[in-house]
Amino acid sequence: MSIKGRIRSSLIIVSVASIVFVAGSLLWAQGTGKSPDYKEIGLFRRVMGIVQKNYVKDVNDKELVQGAINGMLQSL
Repeated sequence: MSIKGRIRSSLIIVSVASIVFVAGSLLWAQGTGKSPDYKEIGLFRRVMGIVQKNYVKDVNDKELVQGAINGMLQSL
């Protein structure tokens, strides 16, 4: 294969890969952007991380999630 042919093939591959990546990113963003629940779950996870880093004793995910569920049910 000539150098021009290799360059052309490389450009086609890079172009197709870029299109697939951009399209996939847009579809993923659109899918997660429709539901506000994803934002709330993200907020919950960030708060869990802050608590795990800064709380006076070590706490694991299971303790925090169970505590959050208990608090949610008590608030009802």
